[in-house]
Amino acid sequence: VDRFLARLPLTMTVLLDARGRTAGKYGAFVLPQTYLIDPEGRIKREYQGPRDWNDSAIVSEIEGYVQTTKEP
Repeated sequence: VDRFLARLPLTMTVLLDARGRTAGKYGAFVLPQTYLIDPEGRIKREYQGPRDWNDSAIVSEIEGYVQTTKEP
């Protein structure tokens, strides 16, 4: 996983749940499973299965969440 992530210009945190403990708590049984989590730790959006993260609708949706969580 580290070698894969090293090739990507990511600015977000990527977590690996090697033992599946967190996945069970969130009910994540589909891979991949992606969550947008706000600064208070609340799930704002859940995506199950693969996505085209360059799709304009998804980009707009994520940008909207980021704008609402930015500090003034």
